[in-house]
Amino acid sequence: MNENMIELSKLATEQRNPRTQNIDEMATLDMLRLINDEDGLVPFAVGRILPKIAKAVDAIAAALAAGGRLFYIGAGTSGRLGILDAVECPPTYRTSPDQIIGLIAGGTPAIFKAKEGAEDDPALGAADLKAHDFSAKDVVVGIAASGRTPYVIGALRYAQELGATTIALACTRPAAIAKYADIALLALVGPEVITGSTRMKAGTAQKLVLNMLSTGAMVKLGKTYGNLMVDVNASNAKLTERATHIVMDVTDCSREEAADALRLADGRAKLAILHVLTGKSIADCEALLAENAGRLRPALTEETATDPRIQARTLRMTENETLARQILDAVKKRDGLAHLERAYSCMTRLRLAFDATSIPDGLADDVAKISGVLGTNPSGTELQIILGPGKAANVAVAFNELLAAQDVAAANEPADTTKKTTAADQPQIGDGKALHAKIRARNATPVKLFFRRIASIFIPIIPGFIACGLINGCLNVVAKCWPDVTTGPLFQLLAIAGSTVFWGLNILVGRNAMEEFGGTPVLGAILGALLAHPGLANVQLASRTLVPGRGGIISVLLVAILACGIEKRLRRCVPETLSLFVTPLVTFLAAGAIAIVLLQPLGGFLSDAIGGAATGAIAAGGALTGAILGGTFLPMVMLGIHQTLTPIHAELLARYGVTILLPVLAMAGGGQVGASFAVYLRTKNARLKKIIASALPVGMLGIGEPLIYGVTLPLGKPFLGACIGGACGGAVQAAFGIGAATLGISGLPLAAATDNIPVYLLGLACAYIGGFVATLVIGFDDPVDETSHTEHPEGV
Repeated sequence: MNENMIELSKLATEQRNPRTQNIDEMATLDMLRLINDEDGLVPFAVGRILPKIAKAVDAIAAALAAGGRLFYIGAGTSGRLGILDAVECPPTYRTSPDQIIGLIAGGTPAIFKAKEGAEDDPALGAADLKAHDFSAKDVVVGIAASGRTPYVIGALRYAQELGATTIALACTRPAAIAKYADIALLALVGPEVITGSTRMKAGTAQKLVLNMLSTGAMVKLGKTYGNLMVDVNASNAKLTERATHIVMDVTDCSREEAADALRLADGRAKLAILHVLTGKSIADCEALLAENAGRLRPALTEETATDPRIQARTLRMTENETLARQILDAVKKRDGLAHLERAYSCMTRLRLAFDATSIPDGLADDVAKISGVLGTNPSGTELQIILGPGKAANVAVAFNELLAAQDVAAANEPADTTKKTTAADQPQIGDGKALHAKIRARNATPVKLFFRRIASIFIPIIPGFIACGLINGCLNVVAKCWPDVTTGPLFQLLAIAGSTVFWGLNILVGRNAMEEFGGTPVLGAILGALLAHPGLANVQLASRTLVPGRGGIISVLLVAILACGIEKRLRRCVPETLSLFVTPLVTFLAAGAIAIVLLQPLGGFLSDAIGGAATGAIAAGGALTGAILGGTFLPMVMLGIHQTLTPIHAELLARYGVTILLPVLAMAGGGQVGASFAVYLRTKNARLKKIIASALPVGMLGIGEPLIYGVTLPLGKPFLGACIGGACGGAVQAAFGIGAATLGISGLPLAAATDNIPVYLLGLACAYIGGFVATLVIGFDDPVDETSHTEHPEGV
């Protein structure tokens, strides 16, 4: 036997599947369900090799950007799948038919009819590559479900000898073709439904991977704008209609305008979009695209339209893209790209997460000077860039698209040496560098990072709390004003809707907790369901009747963390062939048993303690407790310990239906509004006034980050004034014991979810007034307005 060949009977793809051995005796529907269940295993097999697929995508994109070609080569089904992927690229992404090529053992006739013996000669694989003048700058993906096809081995070996990038795609391990591959993609789908029929699960896995390889490479090459195929080749009626809609979507123009632009651009959507948005001729648009390596986004970012109507449209589209490019340029200037791990957004911030080398020195200050940035907050190895609601998400999308194109564009795009903003143009408001350094050091501790992870479990659930809480708040108002309607079916249905998030809270928390700590999310969900299952009430254990839901989300968090640890250990020691069955079963049974016996009682004790401490503190201390909590919440945010309050809010909501902490803590945002308004009236700095004017409306709606990082924290003394305002409002809320039936909102919108709207609004007004008066009394150092080159008094 050839040294590259592996005995067929030992391959995973050739093993008998114990679950399908009686398939010929099944009813049709049962047979199809079985096939469908087996197919469901394929995405998980592909998911396990995503990091290697990512490397392959980067290698393919780099080679194509440098003028190389992509070759798929295989025999039988594997070869046909490669050809299928290759022939779809020209109409979808307007690639040349010679840029992505599919080769099959036996040539074109083998596409339609199996050609026996064609795959058994390694020399034929090398010969087919030679016939296409394959060179070192090209990439070849060898596809073989069994991992042993001689035709593919010959092609990969030849490509490797030339020094070209080689990628192997197989569905078994060991795979002989992996020996000749720089990147081996082994999607282990297990035995087929019909033994050896690798056109089934193995073929599905190969198709999924090939989709990722070509699509990922095309996206990185700028063949899309967002998720729109702006390089579509409008070669028939369907594709012409698609191109028309793409132009309309991107430019917000009429169908007639889009159709006219496409006719002028010979069906090329990119050119049509540039033509509509810039008013330039098609020839000029072609030159503009060429200057930007064929990429639409940087071409739009750098170009300004001339027509006033188009100027407004372009501004709306490219404002966030320009800001994203400026932030990216700042990262590059500080040599931060090599250490940037990911960029993502929350409600108001673009978050740049760096590796263990931490945030590059000076980057926070550079970014803070960019027009449109309201402030920066270094937190551990993460730079948080305050942009405001909505804008943060849009800038994050644009930033990631620019980042994805960075590697392959570097060789083709001219360096951007034009600086649109300078220190003189955008003066620093206050000096927050020392404060930021303290925040960075404090918030990088393991304990605070752990609580940040705990808080992130609840972030995806917050919209549910908001929806259900607002429903409950509105129903409370209706019930007080019109008590007779509470017996009607509509009111009762809405009451059920308002309690939905609490009904499923254990499941949601269990799922998110498992995902956050690296486990299988559905296991966390079913463990959460187990702890709340009503059937527990019928079970006695050691003469003790079990209580469904005891311990609430505290128990769920504990069991999810435990289950993650169990699952990770099992995956290291259980053989892969058994892991699919053994790991989830043992994890669920072991963690569930420990939860029922130990963690549920422990969680119940902790839950009672938390609920009693929160309600008892406010009941006993009243206004004084509220003033302390409201006045210290902003420093808690700065220290990073506010993350610990999120599960406490959720636990209070689950136990009592309201949280009495949220209205008190929300007053800190009211203090920010009052303090910032005082600064607005007193400052002579035009840029500072502009920041406050844009941030005050969202601040009143409960989004305080722009005011914190753009105004009060850099100025120093107004931050103290805001804390005093928060204390005033918190005292009122605690004195009257105001509760909120939601989580995740603050400011004016929270009023609708409280159990006493007038008193809540009274407390909010006290926070506004307290922050305003305190800031006027304390004063602040008005920063120099360098844009007008005039100096103002230092103290106001």
